[in-house]
Amino acid sequence: MNKNTKFTIVQWLTIGLVILYLLWEFIILTSWKENTKGPLLRIDLIVIYPLILIGIVVSLRQFFKK
Repeated sequence: MNKNTKFTIVQWLTIGLVILYLLWEFIILTSWKENTKGPLLRIDLIVIYPLILIGIVVSLRQFFKK
C-alpha cells in the first residue's frame, strides 16, 4: 500500500463491523452463554456473517482496483 492510498467509507465500515463482531462474540456472548440453559440458537449469525462477507469482498475489490 503506497502513501497516497486512502481507505474508502466502505472499507472503514467493514473494519468497524469486524471490530463490533469481535466484541459481540468474545465479550457479550460469553456471558450470555453462561446464563443460558439448553441449546443456544445463533440466529444473529444469519445477519452478521453475510454483512461481514459482503463488506470484505467489496473492500478488497476497491483496494485492489485502485
